[in-house]
Amino acid sequence: MLMRGHISGLEFQPNSGFEYGSVTLTGQNLLDVVEVAIGDVPAPVFTVVTPSRISALVPAGARTGPISIKTNSDLLTSAEQFVVIPGSSPTSDFDQRDLLTQSEVPESRWYVRARGGWGPRPREYRPVDPPASCDPIAWKRARVTAVAMRYIGLEYRPHHIPRWNPDPALVGEEEAGMGLDCSNFTAWVYNYALGISFVSKVEKQAKGPRAPGRKLDRDEPLAPGDLLFIRNLKQTRLSHVAINIDGTHIIDSHRGHDYYGVHIREFQGWHSKCFAWARRVIE
Repeated sequence: MLMRGHISGLEFQPNSGFEYGSVTLTGQNLLDVVEVAIGDVPAPVFTVVTPSRISALVPAGARTGPISIKTNSDLLTSAEQFVVIPGSSPTSDFDQRDLLTQSEVPESRWYVRARGGWGPRPREYRPVDPPASCDPIAWKRARVTAVAMRYIGLEYRPHHIPRWNPDPALVGEEEAGMGLDCSNFTAWVYNYALGISFVSKVEKQAKGPRAPGRKLDRDEPLAPGDLLFIRNLKQTRLSHVAINIDGTHIIDSHRGHDYYGVHIREFQGWHSKCFAWARRVIE
């Protein structure tokens, strides 16, 4: 029987950051870690990369304090504190952004007729400036993750905006109710988060003159916020797009036999096997 040692030697980098940013933990015997907490708040996503390294997402509501890791039999707390940078929250203006209607089409016209099932086009949100105290690239990537995670549980629907809520008489049973499909989800997240607008079709997000950012080389490591394009099972066409969280986890809106709508998933199975390429919007 394989006996694992006690977890020990916990350190982390960077020593400061913000909600939805990433932090790397190092130590010994980390394979059995089941929870990572930053300032007593559990990380929503973490990956045991190797027996000596963990990548974790700084949780919403994190406070300055030590980082702790837990197995089923051990608890280890860092000697140093992780500092949450004051005034750095990527979500601080969401309340003000939410006061804006999601489309510049008057709401009185949203349900006049079925617009091909897609509903009104989204408004173009204004760009944002990262706090001066933060790494601007890391902060923007964290903000994209924060916006995407707001919609966990939203249904899969072929709609342009998440608030459009048509009834079956207007669009049919399958398209009724609120939701977003995969490429409208990615377009909405970037628009709301950073004021970056791009086309909502998978193929045009992936390639061509209207595709956002740049296509990554095959050997480039993924970064948070990268768009991941997936082929169908027969590998004959692009059929899906997701947002990378940490190279091991993704978030997307998908209609599959075992999952439906917006969720965080591991980047494995069909998503990994049929992965075509990635595009980087933030750099």
